[in-house]
Amino acid sequence: MIDKFGRKIDYLRISVTENCNLKCIYCIDENNILNSCNNDILTDDEIVKIATECARLGIKKIRITGGEPLVRKNIESLIYKLKCINGIEEIYITTNGVLLHTKIEDLKKNGLTGVNISLDSLNKDRFKKLTKFDKLQDVLLSIDKALELGLKVKINTVIVDDINKDEIIDFVNLTKENLSDEHLCCIIRSKKPHAGIDAKRQWLSDRLNEGHVFRKLNAKATVFIEYAPLEAAWVPIIGDNYYYLYCLWVLGSPKGNGYGRALMEYCLTDAKEKGKSGVCMLGAKKQKSWLSDQTFAKKFGFEVVDTTDNGYELLALSFDGTTPKFAPNAKKLEIENKELTIYHDMQCPYIYQYIDIIKQFCETNDVPVSFVQVDTLQKAKELPCVFNNFAVFYKGVFETVNLTNTDYLKRILKK
Repeated sequence: MIDKFGRKIDYLRISVTENCNLKCIYCIDENNILNSCNNDILTDDEIVKIATECARLGIKKIRITGGEPLVRKNIESLIYKLKCINGIEEIYITTNGVLLHTKIEDLKKNGLTGVNISLDSLNKDRFKKLTKFDKLQDVLLSIDKALELGLKVKINTVIVDDINKDEIIDFVNLTKENLSDEHLCCIIRSKKPHAGIDAKRQWLSDRLNEGHVFRKLNAKATVFIEYAPLEAAWVPIIGDNYYYLYCLWVLGSPKGNGYGRALMEYCLTDAKEKGKSGVCMLGAKKQKSWLSDQTFAKKFGFEVVDTTDNGYELLALSFDGTTPKFAPNAKKLEIENKELTIYHDMQCPYIYQYIDIIKQFCETNDVPVSFVQVDTLQKAKELPCVFNNFAVFYKGVFETVNLTNTDYLKRILKK
């Protein structure tokens, strides 16, 4: 079929019910809920007959809508019947997501291709204000299950002034699928291929399946958060069921727009929804330039739960009273090698260029130096010092987690 504008029509929307299990304030008057009798709606056989005739005319995709389509009895069976129609290639459902997690496995088995899920707020109280029901966790569970099953997922949001407008910030999470195309906002000034960025992409690619999260502003700006399950985090910290927060950065003109708070709240919400015991991060009595702002973290309730003799601190926000701690080896702070020694992984894209800086400085000044690449989780967990992605030893003593330029090196070498 071709419409009068020359567009090919291959997509059919079918409303299967007027009923809904929410009372969204922008959609319906809660005092006048529609509840159609069975005689008022098309039967399964009638819907299949219409869809079959449409398929003969070139329809390939069907979207099931409502009301809330999942309140319709035997919706799984209807999906199966539609998918069996010759010519129908894809079937989608638009849903509020409340019931989806209870039906999604059967829906997929019966031919469902993807879902559009309505989600107007990630704030529990706002969600209830908008929908009149406390069902946010059901919707979030449905989204997780849909993604786990490999369904195509899109989120629909209705903006309501004075309720949820402030939640609309354009963030994106890095995935295996978009990693090669998305801008890595750690380094924003490089117009040419950058070896550090390539190394970071490879490192992330190997970590994403382990639950590692890299969430960034969808813009060319240094606005991002990076965290991972503590068990899989490349740091010598011990703790059960925690997230470890590697980095939270908002630099330059984006500062002052609430991005940092939004990213931190996303991490904390994610941790709670995943049933985590809390979130922890590396800090110090005196703020280190290459560590996230611990003063900011403390505003959310992070507290010091462990320390080292040289002023480093482990901060944690516990949800259940448990706390992580530095591994005993992380408090050694000494190694046998007396020459300048650099431990590093390839998580931070700046590491690559700082290694080059250190190499050139040491070659020019005849300074012996050893580089130890931390390239496995086990090596990271067994490190003899605190670690975020970089560590410097000199004369067998731990000096800093900061990436070091030549001026910093000179100060260390004078000791």
